[in-house]
Amino acid sequence: MFDDEFGSLNVTVRVYENELLTQSIYDRMLAADSFEEAVGILRETSYRDEVEEVLKTHNYDDMITENLVRLYDRLFQISPSPEIVELATLRYSYHNIKVMLKEMIADKDLEDLYFPIGRYDLTELRQAVSLGQSEVLPEEYLQTIRSAKLDYSEFGNIQQVEVLVDRHYFEHLKQIAVTIGDPEIIELVDMQIDFKNISTLIRAKYQDRTPNFLRSVLSDAGSLDVETLIQMGSKDARTLIQSLLETQYKSILSESMITAGIGISSIKFDYYTDNAMMRKMQEAKLKAFGPLPMIAYIYAKETEARNLRLVLSAKENHIDVEETKERMRMNYVS
Repeated sequence: MFDDEFGSLNVTVRVYENELLTQSIYDRMLAADSFEEAVGILRETSYRDEVEEVLKTHNYDDMITENLVRLYDRLFQISPSPEIVELATLRYSYHNIKVMLKEMIADKDLEDLYFPIGRYDLTELRQAVSLGQSEVLPEEYLQTIRSAKLDYSEFGNIQQVEVLVDRHYFEHLKQIAVTIGDPEIIELVDMQIDFKNISTLIRAKYQDRTPNFLRSVLSDAGSLDVETLIQMGSKDARTLIQSLLETQYKSILSESMITAGIGISSIKFDYYTDNAMMRKMQEAKLKAFGPLPMIAYIYAKETEARNLRLVLSAKENHIDVEETKERMRMNYVS
């Protein structure tokens, strides 16, 4: 469906990939004697123009965010299908919706928490949160906002509102994937939702959460049946693990085992699922046609932002190099 439309764009993506941070750059930054020396290494990268400002202010978060803003602005302009880019930016839009709902409820200015990333402008989102309607936003956004406001008016629980918005996010994400219609994109979205559900289930088990709680937080938009997951969660920890090991994610779960195979670390699971997604992206980037190379590149940039923030924070706060390496996600390029 997208082969002809994305053929030339994928050539551009290959050029963009040449600017991604290599593992050798990370290694040199980690080996640097100081934060300033680590930042200085970025003069050799696409972050070169921001180096002097970061050396003055230590505000590397702004540098990283602004780099992503420019990326997404550029991709929305050149992509033949904005829905492909929206898959990646939707989480920022839903984050902003949650912040705006908090602003409305608490009557506070939380603008510093916004991310200026998304298919639709912050002004449109703010108007929709305020009025419950918009001439620009698709109905999926408006349904989320109306449901959240109604829930708060009935129960007055902001945490419950956040859970509701998160659930709507995954439903919206799956709806976009289905609309795009590419089976491999649907599979990637299913994996993302399944990973989140399993991670939530593991945490909920150790917190002794009820089936009703699980029903409120798990998304039914993935490939794993929610009621089956809830039944798994009602069993003892060993039985839960045995049941999860019978799913298509057995290898990732096996890597996440702790305590002689009778427990699963949710932190390890999140780590290995991120790396599993990266391996899928490394496969996707090899395709000559279709939208998957651009999706893979976007995932690579998001992972770069996460790893770069981790490395700079470690250098600023004198965190052990080996500890930092253990927390870094798999890199897209060598």
